[in-house]
Amino acid sequence: SRRPGDGPTLHRYAEARVQVQRMADQHLSTEVITLDAEGQIIEQYPKQCEYHRENLAPEVDLDVMRIPGGDFTMGAPEQEKDREVDEGPQHRVSVPDFGWGAIR
Repeated sequence: SRRPGDGPTLHRYAEARVQVQRMADQHLSTEVITLDAEGQIIEQYPKQCEYHRENLAPEVDLDVMRIPGGDFTMGAPEQEKDREVDEGPQHRVSVPDFGWGAIR
C-alpha cells in the first residue's frame, strides 16, 4: 500500500539527490565572498558551482546545487565586544558536502 509522500515526486527527489552526489550535469556562475569579524570583504572571487535539474511535474523543476563541505570555527571569541552568552564557546565544526535545493 502507498504511504503519504510516496510516489513520483518523492522518488524523483531521491533520484536528484543521488545524481548530485555522483556529479552535477550543469554549472552555475556565482561569487564566493569571505568577510572578516567586522563584516568587511577580505576575499572575493568567481566560482563555478555544480547543479542538477530534475523535472518533478509539468512546469515544476527541482534545482539542486552541490555545496562543498569544509571546516570552520563556530562561535564568537570571549573577548568580542557585545558577545552574547549563547555565542560560545568557540569550537571547530566539520560539514560534509550537501545539496541545496530550490523548486522552480
